[in-house]
This record gives sequence, C-alpha cells and structure tokens, in this order.
Amino acid sequence: MLLRIARCGLFMVVFIFFGVASAEETPALPDIPGWVCGELKVARFDAVSGNYGYWQERDYRTPGGIGLKAVLMYGNGPKFYNLPPNGVASNDLPVGSGATYEIILLKGYRSLIEYHPTLGYSVAVNAFEKKYTLTVECGPFEKRGDVLRTVEEILGFIK
Repeated sequence: MLLRIARCGLFMVVFIFFGVASAEETPALPDIPGWVCGELKVARFDAVSGNYGYWQERDYRTPGGIGLKAVLMYGNGPKFYNLPPNGVASNDLPVGSGATYEIILLKGYRSLIEYHPTLGYSVAVNAFEKKYTLTVECGPFEKRGDVLRTVEEILGFIK
C-alpha cells in the first residue's frame, strides 16, 4: 500500500514537472511592455484524432505608433513552407503594381518580407525548429527597417 502511494506521488510530481516544462516551451503571442496589445484571439486545431496545435491573432501598436496585426500558428497542423535561398528577391513588374519580396534572416529564422504599395508590409517568419510560423502585417506608410525591428522585438518575446 505504501509503495502504491509512493508511486502515485512520484507520478504526480513527474506529471506536474513535465507539464510545466512543456507549457513554458509553447510559443504564444506575448504582452509586450510599453505596447498597446489588443485582445488575444485563439483557435485550437482540434480533430477527432487529437489536437494539432493552435492559431493566435493579436493587434499591436508600438510606442512609435506602428500599428500591426500578428498571427502565430503552432503545432503539427500548420504546414511549414519551403523558402528559396536567402537573398532571393523579385517584384511583379512590368505588369504588376510594384509589389516586391525578399528572403531574409530574422533572429536566425528564414523569413519572407513582402511589400505592396497599397497594402503595406507582410513578414512571414518560419520558425520550423520550434514548430511555429509568425506572420506580421502593417500598412504601407511604415519604413522597412522599423517593420523588421518590430518583428524582431516580437520574436524576442516569444519563447
């Protein structure tokens, strides 16, 4: 009887320890000090066969006034995209509207930055090793460097 209680207690300690450890490693859109952080919207990727991760969305406004929307997808449900090599860049001219894209590194992650003169910037970060993708979008009046610094700051707060 005492052995059974000891096993149960050990099981609970291991369960709690590993449960806390895995929760700390799960990425999420953060509250960032000094920023206006909108409501965090979450949708889980649940299926009959189990949970495949989640989708999160949040609006932010930086102290410098940059307004943006961030979307984070995590888990086995989202499929990770293949990117061309770093440095590849192109545009949609001569028949397009002047949209451009480039493959870059942000905080060690291969990322795609797109710019459309009417719609603005979109940055997609492929954090394949950590099983998540982060997409950040903002308007056309922001500066490229400010947008990239903002995305890097968000990445710094994601575990």
